[in-house]
Amino acid sequence: MPLKKAGAWIRANSSHLAILVITLAAIALAAWLADQAFEKRFRQNLDHTLNAMLDINHTAIDLWVKEHERRAKLAADSPEILAITKNLLALPRTREALLAAQSEPRSVALGWIYKMGGYIGHFIIAPDDINLSSARDANIGVVNLLRADQPKMMERLWAGEVVMTHPLISDVPLMNESGEPEEGRPTMFVGAPIRDESGKVIALFTLRIDPVKEFFPLLQAARISNSGESYLFDRKGRMLSESRFTGQLNRIGLLNPGESAVDRVQIRDPGVDLTQHNNAAKPLSERPLTHMAAAAITGERGVDLDGYRDYRGVLVIGAWLWDDKMNFGMTVEQDVDEAYQPLNLFHSLLYSVSFISAALLTVMMAANIKGRTTLQRSQALLQGLVDTLVDGVVVIDEQGIIESVNPAIEAQFGYRAEALVGHNITQLLPGKDQQQQENHLKSLIRAGRSKAFDIGREVAARRKDGSSFPAEIAIGEMRLGDRRYYTSIIRDITQYKQTETLLNVLNDELQMLAMVAQETDNAVIVTDREGFILWVNRGFVTTSEYSLEEV
Repeated sequence: MPLKKAGAWIRANSSHLAILVITLAAIALAAWLADQAFEKRFRQNLDHTLNAMLDINHTAIDLWVKEHERRAKLAADSPEILAITKNLLALPRTREALLAAQSEPRSVALGWIYKMGGYIGHFIIAPDDINLSSARDANIGVVNLLRADQPKMMERLWAGEVVMTHPLISDVPLMNESGEPEEGRPTMFVGAPIRDESGKVIALFTLRIDPVKEFFPLLQAARISNSGESYLFDRKGRMLSESRFTGQLNRIGLLNPGESAVDRVQIRDPGVDLTQHNNAAKPLSERPLTHMAAAAITGERGVDLDGYRDYRGVLVIGAWLWDDKMNFGMTVEQDVDEAYQPLNLFHSLLYSVSFISAALLTVMMAANIKGRTTLQRSQALLQGLVDTLVDGVVVIDEQGIIESVNPAIEAQFGYRAEALVGHNITQLLPGKDQQQQENHLKSLIRAGRSKAFDIGREVAARRKDGSSFPAEIAIGEMRLGDRRYYTSIIRDITQYKQTETLLNVLNDELQMLAMVAQETDNAVIVTDREGFILWVNRGFVTTSEYSLEEV
């Protein structure tokens, strides 16, 4: 069209074009605002879920540690342990002399202590850090391993504290799940001072715990969906618990088959996703701590919803904290792709509806301006656009009769377009949903809404072969002349429903953990970030003698 004619055409239709531009801008703005509002709420929910899981993990571990510390103190304060210790302290620090003095089998003398907590070993340690008694003869008469591995723990024990170590690699073979001794298994110790009648610390008593049976399951119970992971680490960035991704770590060379991740996997950023590009990773010595670990070791509690690389190089979101008493960091993480999958589904649906609405509006405005010929060309263009959408699009009349479908519908349901056109849309629904859909369409028609929108209604869809799948259907009204048509956008939400089911399972696990906290005799308090009390258990009421209303 010559420039002069084009200018004349624009001037002649300026009012229509202005309305079109303003309306399209309004649709775009409305879609953007809705998207921003939903994303903000979605991120708030992610923040809440991560921090709730972190707090539940931390509380469960804290209760578990306190219970074992109570048992260790009970044993160390017992008359039996004091009598055995005094007898051993009077002997020369030689294995022969110490073994000879322990005529009664240690399993009998200390059997009640072992049964109390399922312990797998013990030490009675003299002031010079020599083992006076142990479950293994080879350990008697030598310097205790904790002097080298856990010097701060030993200092705190001699200062009179009751202390729990974090997981470390055992110095001796321990029984595995098959009942066979295995080198390199993780272990933990809880210890308490042994005092004489005057209250003076004369020795130390420690008990060995198998964290694989008791400690690690506490972290595994609070994993989020398929990629969620909870784990512990020390100030050097060494993992102190098992990894959920042992198979991946074996494949990418961060862990040898059969090894525990404890003290072997380092929480460092390789710079690339090792599960995809292992050869491009930085050498381990050049890798910095992950964003999460670097923040946690400073004592900062935090959350990152934008994404950072974990020790595999995979982008994750996470929440973390540092426990000064136990001297370890704790985190809850989930892969970004999985965490944001529901949000991405919403983005696609919202912008698909907005795009189609804008396209339909453009077509209708063009019809008013250019007449039926132009309308036909625009409809062809629109059909081409609709045909490229990954979501199914069905255009029906006021009786629910299908006028047209796009190729995505053919792929979703297994019908050819010719087999659907002229039939009622209820052909795509199971028998139990057909009447509901007919009634719903009739209610839209009776309402007489010129902007009828029904976005995000869940239905069961039926394929040609009779199988069904969950779907979301969004219905929008359009007018061509004096007739009303309805555009239905159908999205397969099978993957979304699977994610929803996993979240429900997680919620059930959270409720179970809450029930455990309610039933414990220990006091449990939940506060918000400002320190205001949100909830206490019965153990707190019993211990503090405050009523629920008072706190």
